[in-house]
Amino acid sequence: LFEYTKLTNSSVSLELKPLNLSEFLEQLIEELRPDFEENQLSLILAIPERKIWVEADTNKLLRVFENLYTNAIKYSYKPGQVEISLTTYTETVLFKITNPGEHLSKEKLKRIFERFYRADEARNSTIGGSGLGLAITKNIIELHKGRVWADCEENLVSFYVQLPLAQENSKS
Repeated sequence: LFEYTKLTNSSVSLELKPLNLSEFLEQLIEELRPDFEENQLSLILAIPERKIWVEADTNKLLRVFENLYTNAIKYSYKPGQVEISLTTYTETVLFKITNPGEHLSKEKLKRIFERFYRADEARNSTIGGSGLGLAITKNIIELHKGRVWADCEENLVSFYVQLPLAQENSKS
């Protein structure tokens, strides 16, 4: 709650530095790979090897992607596959993580980034968590002038993070 309150304060500042997002995501995946494997989740990765630069506060973005990865692990049907991709466009980069899980209605998807909202109340006591992770994720991404959203097709839940590309991308 303290972290959420800090991030919603208008005076919060980011320590922005150039970050190679593709390398950053690959490193985090490797750190969490044992958690995916332990939960019988195989990974399908589509992350370009080339450098994809964003201006980011590394510690805050780490929180975002750790949260999205651990949510995929917590809420996936097991065994299953988690797909992670990174796609560049003219001025933005789009991260997507998809896992098989309980279908989320449009109403739940609209509220999923609200603080304390839990899409699956029945599993709160068994899965744990504060209901703040996605609200914190949204605040961090918006501080980076990006956006985050989710959708669900049948039993495939996807989370998207769109960030502006840094100027370094035009040099590579």
